[in-house]
Amino acid sequence: MFDNILKLVLSEMDADRAFNDLVARWEIDRWFSFSGMLRSCEYDVAKMVEYGFDDARVEKYPADGKTQFGYWTMPLAWDPVDATLTITSPASRAGKVLASYKSIPCSLVMWTPSTPKGGIEGEIVAMERGDSDEDYAGVNVKGKFLLTSRRAAAVRAQAIKRGALGIISDTSRWPHEMPDAVDWMNAWSEDPCGWGLLAGDNNILAFNISHRRGRELRALCGRGAVRVKAVAQTKLYKGAFPAAVGAIAGTTNEEVLTLGHGAEQGAVDNSSGCSVMLEALRILKTLIDAGKLPRPKRTIRMLVSWEVYATLAFVAKHRARAKRTVAAVCIDSVAGSQRINATPLGLHRNPHANSSCTDTLMALIAEKTWPAPDRRHYWCVAPYSMTDNVTAHPGIGIPTPWLGMIGHRQWHTNMDTPDKVDVEALGRISALVAAYLYFLANAGEREASWMADATSADWRMQLARAGVELSASLDKSPDAAALARTQAAGLERVEYLRMLGKKAIVSSRRFSAKKSAFLDRDVDQAVNMLNEAANDEREHVESTGREIAERNGWRLALPDAEPSDEMKRAAAMIVERAEMGPIAFDGIPLSKRVDLDDTRWGGQIQTVLMWCDGKRTLAEAVRLASLEASGPMGKDIVDQIERCAKLGLVRIRKA
Repeated sequence: MFDNILKLVLSEMDADRAFNDLVARWEIDRWFSFSGMLRSCEYDVAKMVEYGFDDARVEKYPADGKTQFGYWTMPLAWDPVDATLTITSPASRAGKVLASYKSIPCSLVMWTPSTPKGGIEGEIVAMERGDSDEDYAGVNVKGKFLLTSRRAAAVRAQAIKRGALGIISDTSRWPHEMPDAVDWMNAWSEDPCGWGLLAGDNNILAFNISHRRGRELRALCGRGAVRVKAVAQTKLYKGAFPAAVGAIAGTTNEEVLTLGHGAEQGAVDNSSGCSVMLEALRILKTLIDAGKLPRPKRTIRMLVSWEVYATLAFVAKHRARAKRTVAAVCIDSVAGSQRINATPLGLHRNPHANSSCTDTLMALIAEKTWPAPDRRHYWCVAPYSMTDNVTAHPGIGIPTPWLGMIGHRQWHTNMDTPDKVDVEALGRISALVAAYLYFLANAGEREASWMADATSADWRMQLARAGVELSASLDKSPDAAALARTQAAGLERVEYLRMLGKKAIVSSRRFSAKKSAFLDRDVDQAVNMLNEAANDEREHVESTGREIAERNGWRLALPDAEPSDEMKRAAAMIVERAEMGPIAFDGIPLSKRVDLDDTRWGGQIQTVLMWCDGKRTLAEAVRLASLEASGPMGKDIVDQIERCAKLGLVRIRKA
């Protein structure tokens, strides 16, 4: 169905062009300043104009530390000019530079303030941690620099509370494999669960140094007092998050979107993603202008912005457009050399609460992009994990698979440089994205029917795999009670996969511009085939349980399904999110959040609220979230949701 599109985009793909673009962008973005962010967006727009895009502009959203989009408060803007950290004593090491922003930008923690013009000087106190009160027993850091092996953000609050002059972190995720790597610290909120610096936050100077340099500095401190001088020239101000927006116009008002974040210091994360998006749209514009592809029905849009913050701002500013956007794809950290990192490209699916046929489509195109056995760049299907694919959150609702390499060693360090990029993979991923975008941009009744059938096959395979795993689990049951529990859980898992598969199949209807008896018939047939497979797996789980029980002489009885008191309470509640997108606790005092599962990147509150659609009960949302997480939610989850309601983050009404 997409073979001809993929063949055309592969023939037009220019990997060297994409790589040259990556290098040019990285030379701007590696300084991670807000003024640099604007230059990077202006670079994107200039390229869009050069390639003849139908829309090319820079949009700006507040970066004032106060404005909120969804649940997220936009941080302050920040521009560094220069910063150095130099040893002043002992005399034998005086003048040795420990950190320099102009030499290694990662040396300076993002959002740190300026020093007085002449700098500040003080003694170093070396610690291994420094993130808890116990670490400071008998230790005085007032008026001194705190040297820690923890990330600077982890000791920030303690350092400020205790009057430290600044923080020096020699943290490293790979101290033995990469002893010279310098960590990039881009989270600097006063809120321990926050991210960017907000208006009114306390602040402190902070530097990063390599593990090797940190060990040398610790050894020096062990021989006597060590003093350093810090000089920093930075600017904190109310500014703007810029976003580069470009598009290839379609013939209707619907759209597809590719998005990812710029202004990060790495080549893989995420100059690669920005370059892939630009190359993908350049390929399509060239083919359309040459008459090799017709102009698509839907506009193909590209968005490069600051991670999540500006994405939420873009969606909030263009709510009507977001509703007309039928699908998207997020590109974040791709094309890292697998000779250097044994890290596959992850095809991250949509969250379960927004199960979509777009996941199946992406995997099918990937299979043709890297045909076996000549697969030089490995990929795998991966679960949902949040970045700019925040657009896939049910509170926004745009199906958005994410292409990204999770866990590559150079991530968020100064070692994430262009020489770590696989140029051929960069080109092929550009072609993959181009084929995905164009297929969905031009999809109609016929393509929707094909996607329904392909998605049904995908989920039938997932059911079959689950059946094999369930059989193995049943075989391990030590007694009749355990067998009954495992069988009941297995049957529930089968029904859960049936529901997700049906939701994904039915989502294909979104790509037909009109109601169609032909499409309805094919979707119904695809769902029926899924149901048959699910029924087969149910029978398989039931018969396997019976056989094991008979073999062991056990009496098999399903466990009592009586709900707990907590779930009885939850069954009387329907929860609605108060804002779009993932929850965050920005602006809520820490004293009111004690013991809450307080994380904006995931966790049980996030998972449960994804299933809260204003229709199903909280008990059902908790049950579905537990199935998605493959484990029970915490026993206090209902209390936590009720506390969120008292904080005004959600609304609860009686079922």
